[in-house]
Formats: sequence, structure tokens, C-alpha cells
Amino acid sequence: MLQRGRGAGLEAALRRGDVGDLVLDVVCRDPRWDNQAEERAGYLAYLVGTLELPLDPVADHLLGRGNTDASSWRNDLALEVLGLLAARGRDDADALLYRCAAEGMDAAADVLAGGPPPILGPPPPPPPDLTDVPAAVLVDWARRRDWDAAAELARRADPVLLELAEENFALEAAGAGPVRPYPNVLRVLRQLPVDLVLPAARRWAAHHPGDWADWYLLEHGSIEDAALLTVSWYRHLDDRDWSRVADYPLGLARLGVRSVVPSLLDAWHETPYAYGRTRLLGALAELAPGAARPLLREARNDCEAPARRLARN
Repeated sequence: MLQRGRGAGLEAALRRGDVGDLVLDVVCRDPRWDNQAEERAGYLAYLVGTLELPLDPVADHLLGRGNTDASSWRNDLALEVLGLLAARGRDDADALLYRCAAEGMDAAADVLAGGPPPILGPPPPPPPDLTDVPAAVLVDWARRRDWDAAAELARRADPVLLELAEENFALEAAGAGPVRPYPNVLRVLRQLPVDLVLPAARRWAAHHPGDWADWYLLEHGSIEDAALLTVSWYRHLDDRDWSRVADYPLGLARLGVRSVVPSLLDAWHETPYAYGRTRLLGALAELAPGAARPLLREARNDCEAPARRLARN
């Protein structure tokens, strides 16, 4: 529970008081499922500060011989924790940050400076005016991943974008590669009127379950889409594909699919993905307030700020 940033982990650590080694191990090892999406530094800094833990293991992690890459993302969590501790008056954290910066750790210098420096340079050029470009030309450009061409077709609400999306799924099915052939087209489809895209999304979801169409139906579908989306939900849950699992709870709650409540509860307890746990909690609060109540109490000390806000409200 501690390494997942759950409120129960924080409460148990404060209650026992003899888990310093475990807390510092989490700081150094960074067990986050997704280090870009998940919060953990504030949670861990609070524990290190409240339990008055020494920072020697963190120094060994950051400056020891085993840490051969000063720019590694594996250092980021420890450095963020040090920055928060230094801001709260821990002189040893401040000193350790300066040592790391002196050893060439740019991320440590960024923490000391209050964050990475802004990217300087000229502003990006405005998008080209494609108002007078014929649709056939725009379609050709869109097939070549031209974002501006796809955006102009969306501005015109041109249904040809649906045909391009069909081509996209056909190319994916034929093994065109792990990157979507037309990522620009799928992004701008959200700008088209829902009544234009929704019938196509239902057709695509039937043939490409768990794909882009599922995401669209979760946002814009109706109860008639619940059965198909529930099948995809259980498939990702069985695969323990926690990133995909996180996509479904709020959409299923919007559709009022109460049959998934037991699986939402199981996923909340099992997932290592703190960001996804917050989405599961939001769905449970809407679909099963009684079952969510103890989870909301625990979430008051969760590592994720949205979970804490949900618990307060």
C-alpha cells in the first residue's frame, strides 16, 4: 500500500513509526506505474519529514556507484522529495541537492532553481490559412500526416474524415505498425458533430474493440453501448492492462452500468496505477456511494491530489 501511494499506507506508516527503511526504499526505487502521470513526491516528503528520517540512503542512491546515469528518470522522484523537504526547512535535503547539482545532475539544479528553465525561442508560426485549398488536396495531405490539413477538414465538418479513419483502422489491422497511420485524423474527429461521428464509432467499436472508438463511446455513447464497453472493460481487467483499465470507469459510471461495481472495487484494491485508482474511486462514488464511503475516507491521505479533493467533496 505504501509503494502505491494509498492513504492506508501513509496511515499505517505513521501509526507504526518503524517503517523508515520501507519509506526510503520507495523514495529511491520509484515504483510508480507511470512516472509522468502519478503523483508521489508530496506523499513521501510528508512521511520522511514527519518520521524525521535520515537522508543517507537517498544520498547513496543518487551519488553511489550504482547510479551510472545522472540524467536517469529514476532519480526524479528522489530529487522531487528532496526539493519539498528543503522547502520545508530540511537543511540536509538542501545540501544534498547542491551536491547532486555539483556532480552534474541537471535535474537537481532544476529543483534548486524552482523547476526546469523555460524553453526560449521564437513563438511558433501561426497555422497556414487553408480556407481556399480544395478538399481533395487536403485529404491527400492528411494521409501524409499533415495536422493542419486534418484540422481544416474538421473545421469544415467534412465527413471525409470518417473515411480516413476507416482507412486508419484497416491499415492498423493489416499490420502497418505500432504507430497509428493517421494520428492527426483521429485527434480531430472529436471536433466533428457528435451525431456525425457516433454511428461510425459504434461500427468501429464492433470491429475494433478496445480501440479509439471505445474512448469515443465512453464520452458520447448511450446505454445501448454499455454491453460492448463492458466486454472491453473486463478484457483489459483480465489482462491487468492497468493503463487501459483506467480509461473505462468514469465512462461506465456516466452510462450508469452498476453491474461492474464489484469489478471496480476489485480493481481499486489491485491496481498499482495511482492515477487509475482515482478514476476508479470517482466511478464508485457515483455508482455505489455506500461501497465507496470507506475508500473515500482512506483517500483523504492518498498520494493523488484529485483523489483527496474527491474525498473532501
